[in-house]
Amino acid sequence: MSELALPGDPPQAADEVRSRLSPEVRTGFKVTTLVLAGVAAVTWYSVSVPGYYFMLLLLLFYGWLVVGGVWLVLAIVFIDRTGRRVAFRSRWLIGGATVILATVLAFVIDWPLHVRFQLSRPALEGLAVEMARPTAPAMTEARSIGLFDTESLEPFDGGYRFLVKDSGFFDPGGLAYSPSGVPPNIGGEDRYYPLFGPWWIWIESW
Repeated sequence: MSELALPGDPPQAADEVRSRLSPEVRTGFKVTTLVLAGVAAVTWYSVSVPGYYFMLLLLLFYGWLVVGGVWLVLAIVFIDRTGRRVAFRSRWLIGGATVILATVLAFVIDWPLHVRFQLSRPALEGLAVEMARPTAPAMTEARSIGLFDTESLEPFDGGYRFLVKDSGFFDPGGLAYSPSGVPPNIGGEDRYYPLFGPWWIWIESW
């Protein structure tokens, strides 16, 4: 683990640092950090749609308890054995901490949803033109729009909306396009939250 030695330190300094960590701890910390990154990537995916992929997110909660707990313990041992000055220069510790911070921000600022939305914007805006035509059907079948798999597409005066397949728990989520302002409450207790420009997050509630 040459990354544990500081630049300019003599070779014996790196050997001394390595001697403080058993092979099991070194290997376990690396493997756990990689698994943590995998769990985080799936978490980012699960929160990249309105209303989240709730059932997947529920399973990930237990994954974070186990993997996150093991990583935290190993990180504490890592810092204790190598010292903060050396540990905080390790790419494994920095990488794991960055993954955790990115996951927290995924819930705070919804960056996975914004990324997915921006990648899908050409398809979403193209469909807005299609749904604005007088010949557009009152309801269309499920289809993929960019990176979103929809359950239904529903036009309304001046825009359209759709639900994302498998999103939400009791209340599914989707997107609405409404350049004139807040989309209408067509049925039930629709809730809308601004996303970007004329686009709104739609939560369908009964």
